[in-house]
Amino acid sequence: MGRQTETIPDTSSPIRREVCAVIVSYNSPENVISCIDASADQVDGIIVVDNSVESRTKDTLMKRAYSDKIHFIFNGINKGLAAALNQGLQYSLDTNYRWTLLLDQDSVPAEDMVREMIVSYKNLDDKTKEETAIVVPVVFDRNFRNVLPSVVTTNFLNRKIKNPPHDSFVHFHITSGSLIKNEVLSNIGLMNERFFIDYVDFDYCFRVLNKGYKILLSKNAVLSHSLAERKQKLGFQFREHNAGRVYYQTRNRLFAMIWYGNKYRSFLYSQISRSIGKLFKIIFLESDKREKLRMYFKGIKDFIREYHMLDTGF
Repeated sequence: MGRQTETIPDTSSPIRREVCAVIVSYNSPENVISCIDASADQVDGIIVVDNSVESRTKDTLMKRAYSDKIHFIFNGINKGLAAALNQGLQYSLDTNYRWTLLLDQDSVPAEDMVREMIVSYKNLDDKTKEETAIVVPVVFDRNFRNVLPSVVTTNFLNRKIKNPPHDSFVHFHITSGSLIKNEVLSNIGLMNERFFIDYVDFDYCFRVLNKGYKILLSKNAVLSHSLAERKQKLGFQFREHNAGRVYYQTRNRLFAMIWYGNKYRSFLYSQISRSIGKLFKIIFLESDKREKLRMYFKGIKDFIREYHMLDTGF
């Protein structure tokens, strides 16, 4: 028998509340606690969805359950980022929140991040408010000491937006920091659990756009985030992931290219370049080359096998 999800339930009254933060945890309780501490005063409730397999994570996190604002779901296994986000989103819907803030355990919101995003949304006219599904912050990468760009797709090139002079609409943003309007979830749906971890953000952003909604970048909202370990070799600085991530990046990239590349051509071109670049980076720069190459080509193989098994796509 598999492990059962263990939930510390919410016992508060079913009143309409504004913002629920969903924090996904995996074997790093100290980082999660930092995220909780930075978020607690900005939101009305926090649900931590823990995918850890280490018992110490649960023990450490439960010591932070000093407030009826904080609740936990302990899965006992790694269900993947998408599934954990969906557990949190469903909790937010079931407990009658208006917005859901998605956060990674490596994220630390600035003290006014949520307020600034809400202000940006309220500054829109009524028609544009109805069209806006997600509000996102400017993301600062702590490891590389730079701003992670949001992206606007064009016919041939992706336009990167790092330090916008004003609030603007974008086509792609990382999942962490996304403030999702709950009322649109019935139309857009939840996260695609087939992706497990990588490209969950691309998939969801494109589904938002395909449903006719918009993603608003709030210029004054800031999220500090750690995307991956920083490495340097042969004069190059780069992000390095483990072999398991290489597998999911390769497999999921191909699915995203197939499903969205025809409509978003600049995305297709950028992902072809990224796929080739990743292969060369593994060969010339990264550690654990043999295992990563094996997982890279396993990702391609599994994509081909799964693609032929799917009649209607995702």
